[in-house]
Amino acid sequence: KHDIASFQSQLSEAVKIRIEMFARSDKGEPIDGSYLTMLCYKSLFDALAACDLSRAEQLAAHLGRRAELEREHDHPFDYTLGYTLRAFVLHDQEQMQEWTPKFVDQCHKSKMTDFLGYGAVFQALISRDTAGVNDGLASIVQGHQKQSKGIGIFVSTDDELLCVWGLGMANLARAHGIPSEAIPPLIPRELLSPVNRRFE
Repeated sequence: KHDIASFQSQLSEAVKIRIEMFARSDKGEPIDGSYLTMLCYKSLFDALAACDLSRAEQLAAHLGRRAELEREHDHPFDYTLGYTLRAFVLHDQEQMQEWTPKFVDQCHKSKMTDFLGYGAVFQALISRDTAGVNDGLASIVQGHQKQSKGIGIFVSTDDELLCVWGLGMANLARAHGIPSEAIPPLIPRELLSPVNRRFE
């Protein structure tokens, strides 16, 4: 329905609920471990897509350091993408440098090469390469289109209409001060955040 405010507010509310689950777990409430692993990177993408950097940072600060749960629930692809994205949201330069090549390598090992565009954007953010960021986003969209067909992970989901993860990456780049470009209709211009150099 092209209701931007509703799209952003509902994504942000879903992220708030995810953050509250971590807080409840920290207080000793019985939260299933599968809700507390690096699979929550998907909610990080939601926060970034909603232009809610504050909640993205809050959630990222809760993620990680649960090795036993991560071994039990997380596929190596999800694990490495989660730690890589967490590093960029928290602007942890050391972790950004450490996890980006691990994620790229895992894309090849897991035969998840349709997601190499994410690695390209991460690498370009480290080198502050605007053209590289936008080339990476184009690769993300191309891979997303492939994953929206056949047995792809986005088939029969709302992501066939909108690349939420790609939008999140575009907004992450803008938070790092790099003017990422829209790629409509999957990454619409109307949903891009301002370029604000938040992480500099």
